Amino acid sequence: MQPQQLQPSKMQAKVTSIIIIGIVLLFIGGVLAVVFIPEETVTADELWNDLDKDTGWFKSYESGEYITVRGRITSLEYYSYHYGMYQGSYIHLDNNDRVVFGASGDIREEFSEGDKVDITVRIDPFHCVYLNDTNELFITMTYMEDAKESTESLFYLSIPMIIGGTCLLIIGFIFYIKKSWRGISILGLPRQQHPQESQPVSQQYPCPYCGQPLSFVKQYNRWYCDKCKRYV
Repeated sequence: MQPQQLQPSKMQAKVTSIIIIGIVLLFIGGVLAVVFIPEETVTADELWNDLDKDTGWFKSYESGEYITVRGRITSLEYYSYHYGMYQGSYIHLDNNDRVVFGASGDIREEFSEGDKVDITVRIDPFHCVYLNDTNELFITMTYMEDAKESTESLFYLSIPMIIGGTCLLIIGFIFYIKKSWRGISILGLPRQQHPQESQPVSQQYPCPYCGQPLSFVKQYNRWYCDKCKRYV
């Protein structure tokens, strides 16, 4: 009789694959979350609500501080005077008509209405002026960056990957522990079998090949010879 090697079942292989996929998703999601964590931004509405209309200054920001305002361009106006010597653009974000961003030059070649942009603002009395008569916050000399290709989407992609990887790991380990498989490791590598560790039975039978006592392997419901290293 030829010796038979223990092979993991299809169910064991599937659960092992689930655990491996969960580990990979969790690792990739964690890397994306750390590398592409979005920078802190504010909206035009938040900037306007933070402005103290009585003093004409902000409640939460100090002079000289830089902040990034993120939003979608809903109004873009170009102006020019002195025969084109002075050019600039007025921008409104997210339908907020009270906050006006002034950028030097004609930005219509790079940006258009509907674009999502980041606007870097220096908080100081020279760049941020509250116009009491028109009830507007006018911010001049702003620096704009195209945010349409922002890595923010990669950060949000990492969230379902982390959740999915965690769920797969939990499901895989539940099945692994529940079945108590002893012939396969978590990574699918076969481990050395120890039939003698199986539950002993009261009746013993000799090996038909060598005459030594056989051990009963309850997991496989078979008799095993430690000397011959095979099942009978």
